[in-house]
Amino acid sequence: VCGDIHGQFPDLLRIFNRCGYPPDCSYLFLGDYVDRGRQQLEVITILMSYKILYPECFFILRGNHECKIINKVYGFYDECKRRYSVKLYNVFQDFFDALPLCSLVAGRILGMHGGLSPELTSWAQMDEIVRPLDPEDVPLAMDLLWSDPDDHTRGWAKNSRGVSYVFGTDVVKKFCRDMDLDLIVRAHQVVQDGYEFFADRRLVTIFSAPKVKVRKMVYLATDQSEWGTIRVKDEELSRTYGRSKKSFVIRATSPMHYHTWCDVAHLPGSAA
Repeated sequence: VCGDIHGQFPDLLRIFNRCGYPPDCSYLFLGDYVDRGRQQLEVITILMSYKILYPECFFILRGNHECKIINKVYGFYDECKRRYSVKLYNVFQDFFDALPLCSLVAGRILGMHGGLSPELTSWAQMDEIVRPLDPEDVPLAMDLLWSDPDDHTRGWAKNSRGVSYVFGTDVVKKFCRDMDLDLIVRAHQVVQDGYEFFADRRLVTIFSAPKVKVRKMVYLATDQSEWGTIRVKDEELSRTYGRSKKSFVIRATSPMHYHTWCDVAHLPGSAA
């Protein structure tokens, strides 16, 4: 599981070199592939290519930078226009509009770019979100892309970003209990060590773009045995974090299953 990439193509390749290339290794990316970095087109192109080649083991979610209101300002639009054309930018944006907002892995791990939403109370709500999607039209979608955990908040409060909410540890614990989850994995925020736990390790933020304020590239790795042990991997220090294996054990008694809302929607006119 990988966090923000932000156009840092060499660092993306480093992840593949370290963990393995598809289809030998399955991946879930949590969004923010474009803007800021120097090779945004290379990053999104290789991710799209792997998704086409290996749809059953390669999953990419939408981040807030895969939205036109953001990537038209923070670099992706300019890179497309400078290197190719505005038409190409529009093609990529059509693809972004079809990306899923969150993913449920083995029924026990919820991944998204931003965070939780006060509106999300059942998985059936995700089936009701129609894609292609402009997130600004759907408050639940905006929350999944933009919300943040906050140690100083109880319940829900307005987000200082001016969009969505911040939520407290009580929200995370109740959500995990109600939805029978072991872990929530999200990205969206630069954290000092490249990763940061929240709510007694029921939520973890990971950031995989080491040149953005921090010098570490972090991703989550799991084994493929019947009992999956999740470890936070720090590329710079090359060591495993976590109190014990038991803290991260997730029972996978059947092959990993993904709901339809976890995958890319078919665009109008595309092949089924």
